[in-house]
Amino acid sequence: MIASAVFGFLTQDGLTHKALPLTILLIVLGIFGGIASEKLYERSKLHMELAWAWRRRLYELHPDIQLDRLTDEAEEIHRKRFPRLFDLRLHRVWVTLDLAIGFAGIILTIVAVSS
Repeated sequence: MIASAVFGFLTQDGLTHKALPLTILLIVLGIFGGIASEKLYERSKLHMELAWAWRRRLYELHPDIQLDRLTDEAEEIHRKRFPRLFDLRLHRVWVTLDLAIGFAGIILTIVAVSS
């Protein structure tokens, strides 16, 4: 949202030396967003590992619980409903967006400095 506002200001005011704080802000936002997205992904993976550990313990306590069958059925339903999106990793979408914002900031900074 901040990046959108910055792009809006840049389109209204043009790319001059006065725009450098905004273009540099885009670079910082892109880098920060990329790091934050990767950290959130890392935390997500930790919680998934915890869930798998709890699942293993459930199997030890109740061998006939059939969680694998239920999981497979749910994933198959989801895969049929969203065949193109099933393998798309959300953290890659967010990191790509963040890097694009940072890259746009770099390009706009170069244009603002050279004008």
